[in-house]
Amino acid sequence: MEDPAEKRHLNNPDSVKEREETIGRERSGRKSAASGEETKKTSYRDHKNPVIRALSRTGYTVWIIVMGIGLLLAFIVSVALL
Repeated sequence: MEDPAEKRHLNNPDSVKEREETIGRERSGRKSAASGEETKKTSYRDHKNPVIRALSRTGYTVWIIVMGIGLLLAFIVSVALL
């Protein structure tokens, strides 16, 4: 059986708005769970460690090359099957 006070709390517009804001902050990563401080999400390509930056740029470049080769092979196969 549901508690009427709990049901009123769930239907309260202020509670709903507060809950939505909390969920939005959690999804966007603006607050760190451990420290409660504001955090900024950045790409590994902007990382302060030069090794991480180099690996991320290399990985991105390799990924684009692999995608290009796959596109070329798909095109060749599709033309061959015509």
